Amino acid sequence: MKPPFCIIEDCRPVRSFDDVQRLHIEAGGSFICAGVMGTGEVWVIGECEHENRFCLCFYTPCKGWVRFLVNGVDLEIIFGLVRRLKKYGKAAKPDNVVRRQGEHGGEAVAADTAAQDIR
Repeated sequence: MKPPFCIIEDCRPVRSFDDVQRLHIEAGGSFICAGVMGTGEVWVIGECEHENRFCLCFYTPCKGWVRFLVNGVDLEIIFGLVRRLKKYGKAAKPDNVVRRQGEHGGEAVAADTAAQDIR
């Protein structure tokens, strides 16, 4: 099942969205979604062509949804980075952690708005 606030009609998520995740988001939690687009997009920037077939979306209560269009090469890079980060997760937690308290209104920010915020 797709997240109810997904803006991509022809995206098929590889992870199902359920009531537990919905309640987590409503309580102020985050969510990551990935899916295969039915219709890919090709972006040409300079001499480089990017044929994107996948969506990688992040939701946080502070930013709303941020959507990235990615391709197979991007996924390999992301996989490598996550593998490297994973080893830090096994290390002891650092003493220098700053705890921040934020407001949560329970509403998702439109993806276009969130994308404008990070440009």
